[in-house]
Amino acid sequence: MSRPRSLTWRQVLAWRARRSHLTKPSSTGVVDVARRLGGVQAQVMSSAELALSIRTSGVQPADVHDALWRDRALVKTWTARGTLHLVSPDDLPLWLGAMQARGRYWAKPSWERYHGVSAGEMDLVLDNIEAALDGRVLTRSELAQRLGRITKRPDLAERIMGSWGSVIKPAAYWGKLCFGPNRGRNVTFVSPRVWIGPGNEVDGDEALAELALRYVETYGPSTRDDYIRWLGVESKVGRRGFDAIASKLVPVEIEGVDAWLTPTGAADIVRRPSRPTVRLLPAFDPYVVGVLKHLDRLLPDPSLRARVSRPAGWISPTITVDGRVVGVWRHERRRQGVDIVLDPFGDLDDVDEKAVHAQVDATARLLERVPPGDTDTA
Repeated sequence: MSRPRSLTWRQVLAWRARRSHLTKPSSTGVVDVARRLGGVQAQVMSSAELALSIRTSGVQPADVHDALWRDRALVKTWTARGTLHLVSPDDLPLWLGAMQARGRYWAKPSWERYHGVSAGEMDLVLDNIEAALDGRVLTRSELAQRLGRITKRPDLAERIMGSWGSVIKPAAYWGKLCFGPNRGRNVTFVSPRVWIGPGNEVDGDEALAELALRYVETYGPSTRDDYIRWLGVESKVGRRGFDAIASKLVPVEIEGVDAWLTPTGAADIVRRPSRPTVRLLPAFDPYVVGVLKHLDRLLPDPSLRARVSRPAGWISPTITVDGRVVGVWRHERRRQGVDIVLDPFGDLDDVDEKAVHAQVDATARLLERVPPGDTDTA
């Protein structure tokens, strides 16, 4: 094996920013961007819309909203880390294959003890949830009522549908439901087969390997543990995917840290950016979430980690310069518009400060255009 290419973290972060469409917006549309990013985390819809808007030429948050609910060119469902994401319909079978590679994880005694639902009861719901939807767009309550009638177990249906997320995620992983458009303040569910049409099944190991390769191509250089943490599956499952692509990767060394990258990436990563690129990234932005395992490398001081990765899994909106996180920000909605409050980790030089304030204006304009009802946590 040849000697690993030696890289600096500055090179790595600048390359990741390029690969994440942070230095040059994509001209091919939000669906291609969502595919490049491995989906966009979407429990806060306004953040997902902003993440796609800043990466795509000529796109506003309303365009993302329309792509999701009018054109059905994006799908909202649970994928990586058991978290809501917007993904391409073409990629949904890939995600289903990867999630199903975990097997019937709800059959573990620990899962039953925590959720109060047995494996048999969960199987009963999974066997009947598509019939309950049957082409309908149903709220959680409506779906629970229909499940109760079909299974003749209204108590079970209420227990399952009354728990947010984790108890009905298996249905999403097995392709039996995804999200429909909100009805007022209520989320709705639909059958993916009806909503976007049937897709070809993808073998679990094939899906894990394909997602691993895509991960390295966007968030690399990577380690096996980076991928496992991003995917959010059991170590033995994620390991299968990363190990399957070993022959397609080359070793690199980043200031003493061993990692892997594609040969194309290793050749491109040494290219210097033409000028500093400043971005205001929304909460839960894929660029930050994708490399949380070594978030410290993005920061000027590891002690600042808690300012970005906060309790209960909240990831702050960040200020980045060439992929380095140099501060956080927040916004407040007022009658006259959106105010953005910056909280840099230190002094910004004159060039960066001007670029940051240009980003403030652009981000405020985008946030002012978020469709009504898309500012809440799902």
